[in-house]
Amino acid sequence: MIDTFQVEKVIHSGTAGGMHPVLQIFDTVICEQVAYYDVEDSILTEEYPYVKSVYFKRDEKLLALAKAYSRACEERLFFGTMVTGEQFIEDERRDEINQRFAPLCVDMETGGIVHACYINDVPFLAVRTITDTAVHKGLEVYSDHSHRVGEIAAGVVMKLLNLEHK
Repeated sequence: MIDTFQVEKVIHSGTAGGMHPVLQIFDTVICEQVAYYDVEDSILTEEYPYVKSVYFKRDEKLLALAKAYSRACEERLFFGTMVTGEQFIEDERRDEINQRFAPLCVDMETGGIVHACYINDVPFLAVRTITDTAVHKGLEVYSDHSHRVGEIAAGVVMKLLNLEHK
Protein backbone atom coordinates (compact mmCIF):
# COMPACT_ATOMS: atom_id res chain seq x y z
CA MET A 1 0.00 0.00 0.00
CA ILE A 2 2.77 2.42 0.92
CA ASP A 3 4.58 1.90 -2.40
CA THR A 4 1.51 1.67 -4.62
CA PHE A 5 -0.29 4.73 -3.25
CA GLN A 6 2.71 6.87 -2.18
CA VAL A 7 1.36 7.02 1.39
CA GLU A 8 2.53 10.11 3.29
CA LYS A 9 1.32 9.01 6.75
CA VAL A 10 -0.68 6.22 8.37
CA ILE A 11 -3.25 6.60 11.12
CA HIS A 12 -4.30 3.10 12.06
CA SER A 13 -7.50 2.54 14.01
CA GLY A 14 -9.35 -0.43 15.43
CA THR A 15 -9.96 -2.46 18.53
CA ALA A 16 -7.74 -3.58 21.40
CA GLY A 17 -7.86 -5.35 24.72
CA GLY A 18 -7.29 -3.23 27.78
CA MET A 19 -4.23 -4.21 29.78
CA HIS A 20 -4.03 -1.34 32.29
CA PRO A 21 -6.66 -1.41 35.07
CA VAL A 22 -7.64 2.23 34.53
CA LEU A 23 -9.06 1.42 31.09
CA GLN A 24 -12.73 0.69 30.59
CA ILE A 25 -14.58 -0.71 27.61
CA PHE A 26 -15.06 2.08 25.00
CA ASP A 27 -11.98 4.06 26.16
CA THR A 28 -9.55 4.94 23.37
CA VAL A 29 -5.77 4.58 23.46
CA ILE A 30 -3.42 6.56 21.24
CA CYS A 31 0.06 5.15 20.95
CA GLU A 32 3.20 6.81 22.13
CA GLN A 33 5.13 3.65 21.27
CA VAL A 34 4.38 0.15 20.02
CA ALA A 35 6.21 -3.14 20.63
CA TYR A 36 5.75 -6.80 19.80
CA TYR A 37 5.26 -8.88 22.93
CA ASP A 38 6.00 -12.13 21.12
CA VAL A 39 9.06 -11.34 18.98
CA GLU A 40 12.56 -11.87 20.36
CA ASP A 41 14.32 -8.50 20.76
CA SER A 42 17.41 -9.64 18.84
CA ILE A 43 15.33 -10.47 15.75
CA LEU A 44 14.34 -6.83 15.59
CA THR A 45 17.59 -5.14 16.59
CA GLU A 46 20.27 -7.50 15.26
CA GLU A 47 18.81 -8.64 11.94
CA TYR A 48 17.89 -6.74 8.79
CA PRO A 49 16.33 -4.17 8.64
CA TYR A 50 17.95 -3.46 12.03
CA VAL A 51 15.51 -1.40 14.05
CA LYS A 52 17.06 0.78 16.75
CA SER A 53 14.76 -0.36 19.54
CA VAL A 54 12.04 -2.91 20.20
CA TYR A 55 9.74 0.11 20.53
CA PHE A 56 8.44 1.86 17.44
CA LYS A 57 7.78 5.52 18.19
CA ARG A 58 4.78 7.42 16.85
CA ASP A 59 5.08 10.57 14.78
CA GLU A 60 5.53 13.70 16.91
CA LYS A 61 3.24 15.89 14.78
CA LEU A 62 0.44 13.34 14.76
CA LEU A 63 0.81 12.82 18.50
CA ALA A 64 0.68 16.58 19.10
CA LEU A 65 -2.49 16.75 17.00
CA ALA A 66 -4.05 13.94 19.05
CA LYS A 67 -3.08 15.62 22.33
CA ALA A 68 -4.62 18.90 21.14
CA TYR A 69 -7.80 17.03 20.26
CA SER A 70 -7.85 15.28 23.66
CA ARG A 71 -8.14 18.57 25.53
CA ALA A 72 -11.68 19.19 24.22
CA CYS A 73 -13.03 15.82 23.14
CA GLU A 74 -15.95 13.81 24.49
CA GLU A 75 -14.16 10.44 24.39
CA ARG A 76 -11.96 9.14 27.18
CA LEU A 77 -8.50 9.19 25.57
CA PHE A 78 -5.30 7.73 27.00
CA PHE A 79 -1.75 7.98 25.67
CA GLY A 80 0.87 5.30 26.15
CA THR A 81 2.36 1.99 25.08
CA MET A 82 0.58 -0.56 22.89
CA VAL A 83 1.79 -4.09 22.32
CA THR A 84 1.02 -6.53 19.53
CA GLY A 85 1.11 -10.29 19.27
CA GLU A 86 -0.52 -13.28 17.66
CA GLN A 87 -2.66 -14.28 20.64
CA PHE A 88 -5.95 -13.01 22.08
CA ILE A 89 -5.04 -12.14 25.69
CA GLU A 90 -7.40 -13.09 28.50
CA ASP A 91 -5.39 -14.34 31.48
CA GLU A 92 -2.55 -16.34 29.91
CA ARG A 93 0.53 -14.11 29.49
CA ARG A 94 -1.25 -11.02 30.88
CA ASP A 95 1.05 -10.69 33.91
CA GLU A 96 4.17 -11.39 31.82
CA ILE A 97 3.22 -8.77 29.21
CA ASN A 98 2.28 -6.18 31.84
CA GLN A 99 5.51 -6.75 33.74
CA ARG A 100 7.73 -6.44 30.67
CA PHE A 101 6.03 -3.63 28.74
CA ALA A 102 3.49 -1.92 31.06
CA PRO A 103 1.16 -1.40 28.06
CA LEU A 104 -2.19 0.28 28.10
CA CYS A 105 -3.55 -2.15 25.53
CA VAL A 106 -2.82 -5.16 23.34
CA ASP A 107 -3.89 -6.06 19.81
CA MET A 108 -2.91 -8.29 16.92
CA GLU A 109 -2.22 -5.83 14.09
CA THR A 110 -0.59 -2.56 15.11
CA GLY A 111 2.97 -3.89 15.41
CA GLY A 112 3.06 -5.17 11.85
CA ILE A 113 1.62 -1.95 10.44
CA VAL A 114 3.96 0.37 12.35
CA HIS A 115 6.91 -1.88 11.52
CA ALA A 116 6.14 -1.43 7.80
CA CYS A 117 5.83 2.33 8.35
CA TYR A 118 9.18 2.41 10.15
CA ILE A 119 10.96 0.52 7.36
CA ASN A 120 9.45 2.87 4.76
CA ASP A 121 10.02 6.04 6.83
CA VAL A 122 6.29 6.84 6.90
CA PRO A 123 4.91 8.70 9.93
CA PHE A 124 2.28 6.76 11.88
CA LEU A 125 -0.14 6.96 14.75
CA ALA A 126 -2.31 4.17 16.15
CA VAL A 127 -5.77 4.74 17.65
CA ARG A 128 -7.33 1.71 19.35
CA THR A 129 -10.59 1.54 21.31
CA ILE A 130 -11.00 -0.99 24.11
CA THR A 131 -13.32 -3.99 23.62
CA ASP A 132 -12.42 -6.03 26.69
CA THR A 133 -10.42 -5.76 29.90
CA ALA A 134 -8.94 -8.00 32.60
CA VAL A 135 -12.26 -7.75 34.45
CA HIS A 136 -14.61 -7.89 31.44
CA LYS A 137 -12.84 -10.43 29.28
CA GLY A 138 -13.23 -13.14 26.70
CA LEU A 139 -14.16 -13.53 23.07
CA GLU A 140 -17.86 -13.06 23.84
CA VAL A 141 -17.19 -9.68 25.50
CA TYR A 142 -14.99 -8.74 22.54
CA SER A 143 -17.72 -9.76 20.07
CA ASP A 144 -20.40 -7.87 21.98
CA HIS A 145 -18.43 -4.60 21.75
CA SER A 146 -16.29 -4.82 18.61
CA HIS A 147 -18.71 -3.09 16.22
CA ARG A 148 -19.36 -0.08 18.49
CA VAL A 149 -15.70 0.13 19.44
CA GLY A 150 -14.67 0.19 15.78
CA GLU A 151 -17.04 3.09 15.21
CA ILE A 152 -15.56 5.02 18.14
CA ALA A 153 -11.97 4.52 16.92
CA ALA A 154 -12.90 5.53 13.37
CA GLY A 155 -14.71 8.59 14.72
CA VAL A 156 -11.63 9.70 16.64
CA VAL A 157 -9.51 9.36 13.48
CA MET A 158 -12.02 11.37 11.43
CA LYS A 159 -12.00 14.13 14.06
CA LEU A 160 -8.19 14.15 14.05
CA LEU A 161 -8.14 14.48 10.27
CA ASN A 162 -10.68 17.33 10.40
CA LEU A 163 -8.59 19.09 13.05
CA GLU A 164 -5.43 18.61 10.96
CA HIS A 165 -7.03 20.32 7.95
CA LYS A 166 -8.27 23.38 9.82
